[in-house]
Amino acid sequence: MSDSILRRAIRRFLEHKIDTQEMARILETPEKPEPLAVTSLSLRDIEKILGLTQVMDDEFDFVVPIPVPQDLKLWSEKSDRAYGSSCANEASIRCKLNLLLICAHDLVSSSTNKSARPLAVQKERIWAYSPVEWEGKIRMLWGRPDYGVWYGEKEDFDLNLVIMEAKRPNCGTQGVPQALAYMGCVHKQRKDLGKTDTTVYGISTDTMNFTFMKLDNESRWSFKPVGVGENSFEQVLGLLVYIMEKAASMSPATSKGTSRRTQQGSGESDLIFDHIPEMDDEMDVE
Repeated sequence: MSDSILRRAIRRFLEHKIDTQEMARILETPEKPEPLAVTSLSLRDIEKILGLTQVMDDEFDFVVPIPVPQDLKLWSEKSDRAYGSSCANEASIRCKLNLLLICAHDLVSSSTNKSARPLAVQKERIWAYSPVEWEGKIRMLWGRPDYGVWYGEKEDFDLNLVIMEAKRPNCGTQGVPQALAYMGCVHKQRKDLGKTDTTVYGISTDTMNFTFMKLDNESRWSFKPVGVGENSFEQVLGLLVYIMEKAASMSPATSKGTSRRTQQGSGESDLIFDHIPEMDDEMDVE
């Protein structure tokens, strides 16, 4: 059992939040909690496990659309011509999503004069978060998000935006539970580390249907669906730029939030962004 899990259990026991029997069960938990794949969980499961509550939030409603730059239009048209009349698939969806993210990132960098450093979480990299409780057992959430965008250092948990892409058209909402799970894990870890701002944003999309998501400091999450017709990405681009600007403002360069390096040993949970070989054989569900 890791020191962080043990510290958390002792604190909860001393605060009379768990009884002697529960404390004994935690102490008997194997050093490596049993994995729990994010893809096996429903939206309600994720809310329950991570203590999240869905609310109505109109923040995204006031975001101003941004005219699509000519170069984005040009490359979007090139992409459409390249794929022709063939059915949209993961490759074509990712191509268009990459173009949108690059364009939004460029607009943010130009407007804020900030050197943003977005890092793509590759498919072979696994995120794992523990401890969580599920069906009476201590488990470790794990999975592979499609993108993670940082404005800061990865080891500081300065992840600001999680994106799940659909593998086929008309499935833009299917990634919402997974995106929320990863957002919740980062949010919980930030709270455990004493960060002053624990807000995380997320997106699920097939590039025709976008679901923009927000998880705030009070563990409340909200979403806004946006449909796209005939490559009219003005509203989508406006929201992408808005989220990235908000993310940039939360980074260590512009925020006084506590850094993980100043909190070594104080966390109560573990969030791993690295490759976990023993999980490879089980990760074909996505």
